[in-house]
Amino acid sequence: PVNPKYAPLSDRGRGQIRQLSKQFAEEEIHFDHIYSSTMPRAIETAKLIAKYQRHQTHIELDALREIKAGRLVEIPHDQAERIIHYAYHQKSQQLTHFLNGESWQAFQSRVIPCIEQLLYQHVNQKIFIAAHDVVNRLILAWAHDQLDQDLHAQEQHYGALNIIDVYIADDRIVEKRVLLQNYTPYNLFKKDLRHNAVEDIYQMYLKTNGFQEKLA
Repeated sequence: PVNPKYAPLSDRGRGQIRQLSKQFAEEEIHFDHIYSSTMPRAIETAKLIAKYQRHQTHIELDALREIKAGRLVEIPHDQAERIIHYAYHQKSQQLTHFLNGESWQAFQSRVIPCIEQLLYQHVNQKIFIAAHDVVNRLILAWAHDQLDQDLHAQEQHYGALNIIDVYIADDRIVEKRVLLQNYTPYNLFKKDLRHNAVEDIYQMYLKTNGFQEKLA
């Protein structure tokens, strides 16, 4: 796999984001602010979205970068299924770190305060954030008031759109509503979108290490 720190969007990914961008333009949806993480594919996503907007600039925030995984080669074979395949079951599997990399506590401590700060900065404004799989899962869990639960249910497919309405009064967030989740305009009915990212990584791990396939 390509180091996610340097991975750009694929041609398919660019096509998916262009399709979403054009939908925004056709529906006359304009954003007051556009943000992205500091990782190449998120920056590229933000630029493709901004191209069809009135304000064609965006701001990069390192706090929104994807959670950092450890090295798969250092994961013991007898723990690989739990650590990799069930990586999004971090609470029930008692996983303190993501793929033996960044700790879940540190990850949550950088992402959620960043999101809340942006909301307090831009009350009653439309914000677009180009982020990543696990970042989005965490934000959705926050919106659903489920930060103490596993993230596997907050599915995120490539190029997905989520819409969250946040109500702020007296300098505090009083209500959060998830209006749209995991919307993929290129595949509305999720045909053949079966495995999540860590399940794909686990399949690759099994094949690379010569193990028999375990996932159906």
